[in-house]
Amino acid sequence: MGCATGKMANTPRPQVFAVMRNGHEVIRGMSKDLRETLENNDAKAFIDTWKVFSAWLSYHAKMEDGVEGKGMGMFALLDAKFDKIAEKNKLRNAHDELHAVEHKLSEAMKSGDVEQIKAAWEKFSQVNLDHLKEEENVMMPCVQKMAKAGENLVEHLQTQICNTCWDEDGFGAEFLTTGVRVLEKHHEGMPRARVWIHAIQTIANDEQWKKWLPAIKEGLSDKMFQEIDELIGMTSKVK
Repeated sequence: MGCATGKMANTPRPQVFAVMRNGHEVIRGMSKDLRETLENNDAKAFIDTWKVFSAWLSYHAKMEDGVEGKGMGMFALLDAKFDKIAEKNKLRNAHDELHAVEHKLSEAMKSGDVEQIKAAWEKFSQVNLDHLKEEENVMMPCVQKMAKAGENLVEHLQTQICNTCWDEDGFGAEFLTTGVRVLEKHHEGMPRARVWIHAIQTIANDEQWKKWLPAIKEGLSDKMFQEIDELIGMTSKVK
C-alpha cells in the first residue's frame, strides 16, 4: 500500500479530552468579554453576557461534577482512576467557593450598579480563573497517563462525562454554538475551535452529530466553518 496523500494525510488526530480542556478556554474567553463590558461601564451588557456565560458554564459543571443516573463526571472518574486525586486536591470544594462568590455577583447584578458589579466580578473572576489552572494541573497529567495506558478516553467521555448533559434541549444553542463562537474569537493564534469541535465530533454518534452540526455552524464564521470542514470532514459525517 502506498503512502497516504492529500486530505487524509493532513487530517489532524482528535484530542478528545479537549472537550474539557478547551472548555476552559471558552470560560477564559467569555471572562474577557465580560471584563470588556465593565471597562465600558455597561451594566446591561454585562448582565446579558453573563446570562450566556452562566448557561454555558452549567453544562461544563455537570461534566465535571457528574449527574446521578447519567454519569459520574470528570472529578469522580479521576478519583476512581488515581486514588481520589480530585478529592485530595479539593477540586469539588473550589466549586462550593465559586457558588458563594457567584451569589454575591448575582446580588450585585440585581442592584444594577456597575461599581458593585465590578467589585463582585473581580472576586468571582479571580477565584474562577485560579480554579481552572488547578483543574488543569490535576487533569492533564492524568489524561496523559490514561492515554499511555491504552484506556478508551472516548468511552469515558461518552459514558461518564459528556452524557451528563448532552441530551438536554439547550446543549446545541447554549453549549455548542456559544463555545465555538468564543473559541473562534479568542483563538490567540491556536486552532482552539477546530480542536474542540474535532473532540465533540469524535465522541458523537451519527445521529448526535447530525443534530449538533447546525448548532456548530451557527456559531462559526463561514470562513472558519469551511476551513475546519476541509480539515476534519464535519459535513461528510452527516448521512
